[in-house]
Amino acid sequence: MQRLCAGIGGSFDLLPGILEGRTILVVQRRWLLASQVSAALGRKGARPLLANGANTDQLIAAAPNLSAAILDGNSFKLRSTLEARAVPYVLYTGYEQADDGCASITVVRKPATAQEIVAAVEQLLRRRSGS
Repeated sequence: MQRLCAGIGGSFDLLPGILEGRTILVVQRRWLLASQVSAALGRKGARPLLANGANTDQLIAAAPNLSAAILDGNSFKLRSTLEARAVPYVLYTGYEQADDGCASITVVRKPATAQEIVAAVEQLLRRRSGS
């Protein structure tokens, strides 16, 4: 439940958002999009970790306190690593069959804005927390 307080010129959140203080892994080989998603996460209070290569992906995925991840369509090995750790992820891809037939994978289809991708992570974490 999110409460709003009316103030001069609009309303503001009294309670922190679902991303506040959470560490989110962003794996995206397109640097401009990665930086846009990172900035959008930061505005929501998250701590983004950026990775853009196979070696850094796996190292960062082992980081403690990962709350979620945003993966590009080429992150097949990383998906199993995160699944083994029960870290939820959003898959951002243009591939048609990216979900491998698994209904539990959250897929955001290209093209999408950084805000749409971050909104998908927020929804994923809300579903997981039951709020």
